[in-house]
Amino acid sequence: MGEVPHEPIWKRWFEDIGGQVYRGCRPETQEGSDDCGAHLHSLGPDAPGGPIAAQHLFNVYTHPPKGFEEFGKGSIFRGYEISQRAKTWWLYSSAAMYALVHAAVHNPTNGFFVFLSESCVPLYPAQLVYLQVIHEAKSRLNPGCRGAPDFGRHPSPPSYRRRLAEDEEHMEWHEVTSGQWVLLNRAHALAVDRHPQNRLLWLRDESYLATLLHTLGLENETTCDWQGPTYAEWWPPGDYHPLAYEHFGAVGGANWGGAAPYTRMAETCPLFMRKVMPAATADVICLLWPASNDTDFPDLS
Repeated sequence: MGEVPHEPIWKRWFEDIGGQVYRGCRPETQEGSDDCGAHLHSLGPDAPGGPIAAQHLFNVYTHPPKGFEEFGKGSIFRGYEISQRAKTWWLYSSAAMYALVHAAVHNPTNGFFVFLSESCVPLYPAQLVYLQVIHEAKSRLNPGCRGAPDFGRHPSPPSYRRRLAEDEEHMEWHEVTSGQWVLLNRAHALAVDRHPQNRLLWLRDESYLATLLHTLGLENETTCDWQGPTYAEWWPPGDYHPLAYEHFGAVGGANWGGAAPYTRMAETCPLFMRKVMPAATADVICLLWPASNDTDFPDLS
């Protein structure tokens, strides 16, 4: 992760929840309803330090490349770079994923852990994403669930099979491929943090977390969803990269600014999407904030 081309989107996304806190939702007191929309309220004026510091619903951790010192002075992500960074290259960012978990899991207020790339954008307002995530019990990934679609399971090359065989003398390892941009609950994040660092970090990034949870026998504690919380369109099938979105068409009649009670979505509904190109930033802003004509934002690509 280096510069974030969609920073204008994230800036407004965090600004929308400035000063808000969660009061807790007790569906059993609401006649079986999952309506938790009234349980976000404001503490008052935004705190100094930028839109991320002014909100209380999300903690942010970034892992820029090792040679990337810090974000620029005008960036909302400045100061959120983790100190311990790993060298990464194409297909192999497992050590960076571990470093992010390690940095975040020691904060006891972090209950869920969402991995996003610089090409990801939110599909819903921050309030809705927060309420959805905190009411999900399972991690969103597929660690080799029995009967689940076999989208990401591929034969391991000989070098992988040797490493899997040699890695643990008394345990059978199977490489399982899932989506890379996943959601972990706290129990699974702790399991990742406590796992011996040198065991699985050599796996490809889309195999690392899925294989780790698979070896721990935690398949029934996940959604078995290959894509996780982030939608991507893999076309043509078998390609190494998902389809890149350069433009979004107008959404007729869309108006997400109205008040409505919150109803929890299915755990397979995507909350984010990738791979969104910088040219589509204005389209995403119009989708999330349809009443806004503010398209005069800096080009950070």
